[in-house]
Amino acid sequence: MAWLVPSVIATLIGTAILAFCYYYIYLEDKKRYLKIWAVSWLIYMTRYLFLLGFLTWEKSPYLLIGNQTACLVSGVLLLYGSCLFVGKKFPRVFIYIAVVGVLWIFISILNRFSFLVMSLPTFSFLAVIYIWTGYVFCKTSKSSEKEAVIVGVAFILWGIHKADYPFLRPLVWFAPWGYMIGAMLEFISALGLLVLYFRKTKNELAMSRSRLVDAQRIATLGDWTWDLKHKVLSWSDETFRIFGRTPSAFTPTLNEFESAIHPDDHSTYAACRDEALSQNLDVETELRIIRPDDSIRHVHIIFSVIKDAADRPVELSGTVQDITERKRAETKLKEMSNLLLSVTEGTTDAIFVKDLEGKYILANTATCKAMGKSHADVIGQTDRDLFSEETSRVIDKVDAEVIRSGKPVLAEENLITAEGDTVWLANKSPFKDKDGRTIGLIGISRNITEFKQMAREKKILEDRLIQAQKIEAIGTLAGGIAHDFNNILYPIVGMSELLMEDLPKGSQEHENAAEILKAGKRGSKLVRQILALGRRNTEQQKLPLKLQIILKEVMKLIRATIPSNIDIREDISAGCGEIMADATQMHQILMNILTNAFHAVEDGGGLIRVGLHEVHIDAGELVDSALPQGVYARLSIEDTGHGMAPDIMDKIFEPYFTTKEKEKGSGLGLAVAYGIVKEHNGEIKVYSEPGSGSTFHIYLPVIREHAATPGKPAEKRLQKGHEHILVVDDEEPIVKMTTAVLKRLGYQVTSFCSSPEAFTAFKNDPQAFDLVLTDMTMPQMTGNELARKIKEIRQDVPVIICTGFSKDMNRKKAEQTGIDGFLMKPVIKSQVGQLIR
Repeated sequence: MAWLVPSVIATLIGTAILAFCYYYIYLEDKKRYLKIWAVSWLIYMTRYLFLLGFLTWEKSPYLLIGNQTACLVSGVLLLYGSCLFVGKKFPRVFIYIAVVGVLWIFISILNRFSFLVMSLPTFSFLAVIYIWTGYVFCKTSKSSEKEAVIVGVAFILWGIHKADYPFLRPLVWFAPWGYMIGAMLEFISALGLLVLYFRKTKNELAMSRSRLVDAQRIATLGDWTWDLKHKVLSWSDETFRIFGRTPSAFTPTLNEFESAIHPDDHSTYAACRDEALSQNLDVETELRIIRPDDSIRHVHIIFSVIKDAADRPVELSGTVQDITERKRAETKLKEMSNLLLSVTEGTTDAIFVKDLEGKYILANTATCKAMGKSHADVIGQTDRDLFSEETSRVIDKVDAEVIRSGKPVLAEENLITAEGDTVWLANKSPFKDKDGRTIGLIGISRNITEFKQMAREKKILEDRLIQAQKIEAIGTLAGGIAHDFNNILYPIVGMSELLMEDLPKGSQEHENAAEILKAGKRGSKLVRQILALGRRNTEQQKLPLKLQIILKEVMKLIRATIPSNIDIREDISAGCGEIMADATQMHQILMNILTNAFHAVEDGGGLIRVGLHEVHIDAGELVDSALPQGVYARLSIEDTGHGMAPDIMDKIFEPYFTTKEKEKGSGLGLAVAYGIVKEHNGEIKVYSEPGSGSTFHIYLPVIREHAATPGKPAEKRLQKGHEHILVVDDEEPIVKMTTAVLKRLGYQVTSFCSSPEAFTAFKNDPQAFDLVLTDMTMPQMTGNELARKIKEIRQDVPVIICTGFSKDMNRKKAEQTGIDGFLMKPVIKSQVGQLIR
């Protein structure tokens, strides 16, 4: 077989070329299946080297082992690379069979088995490998991939040829043809694999280009190239779309490209182009272009210089991206940002955002102003850095609740800020990311210090209004009580006086009558207290007086009644100015409050301090008070007793409110004192805590200049008379008592229980009466109306009005209406006698 050695050499060379080609392609593409194929063909090439050595050098069995082992390993690797190429899993069973096949090759050749026994297992296995490889290619091929079918068929034929090799090899006449068929199928398969590789690479490139085109379309990103030597400009499809052109109807040129640039941006473009070319730098910029339909688009352009081997620019390439929508979004975002800025900066509320560490990441001007810091000093800082420890604790407590609960919290925060002690209404909510996780908090706080102050002032006014309404209601009740009660007391006082005159002094009856008179006077005093409580004591006589004198009298009386184990200390300023007041009412105030102080310390002994000083009060200086600015006499009464709780202090000036035992207080003392002080345009303040005693401060306006005080009139001697007096009252007991008193004084009396009848009697004989003594409140005709009608008939006749109480009549009003005298029931005989004379 002389032909065999040249054929082996030719096949060896061809296989070596194939191995080299595969290896070269692998170096360029670095695909793993190319590497496996290259190794496979390289190993297959060694088969021919072993065969050539066997034919020309030595008939060694090891060369035959190398030949068949190389053929077996090469087939397995060829199948493995093909599976990688088509993306199929490599059957691992072939590895195990190959190992067994290699062992069989060693055993069969070394033991000099017959050719058929030695070669049949090996070439049968190779046949299976090649047929399976062909099957893989045929199965995975698509209808349009004829190359894969051809390769698959070639591998199958090659596998069949391998299977018939043990049987046809002994036929000498067929050997050259068999060798030629095997070599031809080998090269067809090898070249077919390369064709498939190039076809796949072409498809991948096409797919990559398609993806690039799609990516450019989606990203509105095109590319361009300007050949500086040939002045040729090339655009991608997306670049055409960006510029509003179609590739089939437009050929891009540099002039067309530059003419599309907005005139206002042409200088920017030229500067970037020239900078890229002159400095060989990559430059980018943003421009506006004008499309053929006159629409304006914003684009982002990158210039990149490509150089030749001599470092000279030969091409200018780059990308162009349509950023119109981004620009619109940026404009919208800027508008929203400006809107947000306007909202946050256009309010006096503090608006802020903090992270989980409590650091400020946003703060408006109002927030920074409250802290007295600049914006730069606030951002990145915590409340512990910006506020006092006490204030930061208050803020941190609310912040922690928001973070812990993950819910909004509305709370009042008392903070010390750059504006001083302030109250803020804080509305804080969790700041969450897109996944709903809390990453901080958002807060809006409003300074409600003024609102709180207004609310307190409103509460004070409401309390004052309620107190005034109570006083008004009691005053209305007091007026009615006073009138009826005085009418009841009048005959009691008058008749008891008459009884005392008729009964021998020292007798039991005289003493009983005296007790009746005493009780009547106490009742009269109680009526005056009730009228003072309702500020309806129309008989108060305000005169300039020095409180020092009143205090001296009151303290003398108090010291005589309070046990010696209670210490009373005085701090009375002799320089305190005069006040305009009713001395009796001042006496009453002092007695009421000092009695309360005594009751507070009487159980365990204690101390009572009484002070009087002249002070200057500025407007608004006293809390919860509307006293105008001026000089005041401050009367202070302090005790070391058990003190009062706030809820008790809120009620002490309410009528009939008392915490004392029933026999120790009526609940009117402080209410009366409050009414008197207010009537004198003053203020009464109380300071007390449980276990720390109580202090009452009474402020009364000091007067600097006043009219001369009228001297005390000399006491007149009671004179009797004989004149004729007309007595009018709708209460019969009063008429009888008054008649009896006047007759005791020597007067002639004509009395009526009806004012119209009395007027008729006077009208019939005006000269018969020398004086008229009439009640005020009567049915059909009141006392002042009767007086007016009588005066119309006889101007010179004296008229005295005697009333239990009338809101329409007092001493001053009586003088203004021409009434000659005014008396408040109950009155004693001496008062009536003196006024008549």
